[in-house]
Amino acid sequence: MKTLYDEVTIGKRKLNNRFLVAPMTRVSADLYGIPTTEMEAYYTNFAKGGFGA
Repeated sequence: MKTLYDEVTIGKRKLNNRFLVAPMTRVSADLYGIPTTEMEAYYTNFAKGGFGA
């Protein structure tokens, strides 16, 4: 039986686990919904922790 901690391949991308986080632009995007450098840094750090594709 597969668990959330098992690797998974989606298309050509191999993920270390099955945890994903939807982008939340309302937190750190600009007034027009454009991602900022702060947002990039946040999701980069988040992904390094094991979340994300």
